[in-house]
Amino acid sequence: MRSVTIAVASLYVTTLAFVVVNLPQASCQNTTNSNNATTSGNATTPANATTPTNATIPASSTTPHCTCGFYDPTTLNFYTQSIIIYFNETTAGELWNLSPGWLNLNITGYTPQHLVAGAGLQTIRQDIKYGTFRVFMRSPAPWAGGSALTMRLRYNETESAELDLLNLNNPDLAYIADILKDEAPSPTNGANYTTVEGPGYDMGPWDFWEYRMDWTESRIDWYMGPNVTRSVNSANSSLPSVPMPFYIKHWSNGDANWAQGPPQNDSTASVGWVRLFFNSSLAGSNTLNAACNSSQACSTEDSTLRWTSEFPVEATVSWSPPVVIRSESTVAAVVVCVTSLVVSTALLMHAFLRKLTVKKDPAGSRALREPSDAGFEMNSLSPANAGQSSSTLLNASSGRLELPSPSFLRHDGRKLSALSTRPLLAGDGPFASTTTLALTPDQTPGQTPGLTEQGDPFRTGSVQSTADGLQLLTTVPSITAPRYPTIPKELQEARVDAIVDEGAVAAANPAAKLPQVRARVDYLAGLVAVCSLLVSLTHFILTFIPSVIEEYLPQHYQSEYWARRTIEPFFFNDIWVGVFFTTSTRFLTAAYLRDGSLKGLAEKVACRCPRLMIPITAVILFEYFLMDLGATKYLEYIPSVTWSTWPSTALYTNVGYFVNETLQLFYLIPNAAPQLTWNFCTGVLWTIPVQLQNSWLVFLGVVVVREIKTPWKRFSYYAFCILNHWYALSWGSYFWAGLLLTDLDITFHYRKRLTAP
Repeated sequence: MRSVTIAVASLYVTTLAFVVVNLPQASCQNTTNSNNATTSGNATTPANATTPTNATIPASSTTPHCTCGFYDPTTLNFYTQSIIIYFNETTAGELWNLSPGWLNLNITGYTPQHLVAGAGLQTIRQDIKYGTFRVFMRSPAPWAGGSALTMRLRYNETESAELDLLNLNNPDLAYIADILKDEAPSPTNGANYTTVEGPGYDMGPWDFWEYRMDWTESRIDWYMGPNVTRSVNSANSSLPSVPMPFYIKHWSNGDANWAQGPPQNDSTASVGWVRLFFNSSLAGSNTLNAACNSSQACSTEDSTLRWTSEFPVEATVSWSPPVVIRSESTVAAVVVCVTSLVVSTALLMHAFLRKLTVKKDPAGSRALREPSDAGFEMNSLSPANAGQSSSTLLNASSGRLELPSPSFLRHDGRKLSALSTRPLLAGDGPFASTTTLALTPDQTPGQTPGLTEQGDPFRTGSVQSTADGLQLLTTVPSITAPRYPTIPKELQEARVDAIVDEGAVAAANPAAKLPQVRARVDYLAGLVAVCSLLVSLTHFILTFIPSVIEEYLPQHYQSEYWARRTIEPFFFNDIWVGVFFTTSTRFLTAAYLRDGSLKGLAEKVACRCPRLMIPITAVILFEYFLMDLGATKYLEYIPSVTWSTWPSTALYTNVGYFVNETLQLFYLIPNAAPQLTWNFCTGVLWTIPVQLQNSWLVFLGVVVVREIKTPWKRFSYYAFCILNHWYALSWGSYFWAGLLLTDLDITFHYRKRLTAP
């Protein structure tokens, strides 16, 4: 779809046909002579003349009929249909704006309502399929304000080809744009006016010249005079392949990346003549007399031709693709859809049933019935094979022992030893909580379990009732006190969430009210939600009331001015995008700051790209699917109402471009973001290369930071990095700030210090 970037509508108030439906077949006559035409290069420059108003010259007895079609001696292509009009040979009153001797297509300067009245022509015939299309026309004048004179074949956004003469706001940059389908205009796909004036062309781009498009099944060529400015063949790109009408129009919508403008005053582009030679998509329309051959065909180079082919009413109906039902081709699609539906349904039912089971069966009792873990040693706490402990559920009513309980403390996948099976809910100690599990009848809260005289280990066990009617029998092996080393002080002060896995405390005693340990940080999740809302509102404002953010754009209402002066600097700016980057840093670096394990950091490095890009690829693939269906067709009309410069979309030339640039985004080379981030979708993918590039910055930075043991040196290093990124206008400052906050929380426990009495 054509990129749309400013608040100006293109309103084409003149839509005229090149031909009249009931033209006589014998409408061909040589009227060119030294008195009514001059030449410029290889093109005929029209002069003033007075002729009948039906845009053709009545046939004379000496005029040959092109009943054997038209032959192009330069390309060796053959055509059966034609539309030929010389505007210096017709008068149509004020409607045609014939002054002096050619058709002037005028656009007005933009109005206070941001409207531009343009002008255009369109063929009545909709059955044009392959041909050579030649127009003698003149570009909009220099310094008149940016506008475009366009000749175009178009069925829809994916079936079109055009040639644009772009004078631009600065005529030194003016160029010819040869565009296939939804490509963005570029001087590389065409020719700059300064190039045309130089050697090889030797043409005046501001004068009348013949511009031409040759469209065949295998290629499209664009010409300026005799010079080919671009060629595209079917091996390199998919070409238009359906019947379509032909357009000429002079327009401006203020698109900064296209025609620029709009002009402040009226601007004029001119058309001298139109010569179209083509084939029809209608059955039988291309059938000629069996006696015809190429020598009897009229030459497309014959400037005396005035032949306009007759056509049936069916030729004026827009082509519709045939409906083809192929049952065998849908089998694979049906199988995939059914399989996906079954798998999705099964997963949803599984999750639903599990949720019901959790409600019927308390989570704690389910956890306690899982098998116990044994055979663990932690070198810092006990010698190898110091012993094992187990817990057994005793039903108070039946006296029957239930399944063994699990060990409830883990660290880095290792099971805790006998000493570590001291209940989490003891009154004190590094793993203490507010509720105590009794181990011996005479044991008091806070007493270290298992330090007894040698004897039967089961003598140290005890039973304690719980709120759900069950009793917990905990057994501890008999181990003499001297075998236990002293617990290090740093372990006693360790944070619970650094030692205990998620859910471990709840598994120990479901009836107890425990401090909740979560894998995610709630305040960060809330901050991300707020940022998402503000960024979405920013995009809405950029689309519908852009002057609240973009000061240089005109405003609809006075309230937009006050919004820009009050709330916009605080809520609708890029800082909230930066906060996204800051919060993501915690999830990348928290584990390494906590335990220093390079294994965990390596996993983050390996998984960063897939975890980020797989969902993004799925979303943009769905977006392009909707664009292919035409869901964004009316996006180009938004600026007519909102005057916005922001929203834009563009389709790929083919799926290969999509795959190539998506893979580039996966394995990004720093400072070389693929065009995917700007030319396609809506441009919001620019954040992906920022996140990926700075992920590597964070991974390297956290390794360096953890090796700086002295606090003042560590924070000086943070300040140095943040200030340098800020000075360089780099998003890296947000990532370093995120690493700093994570370090303050994990290493220095700043929240605990802030809340300490």
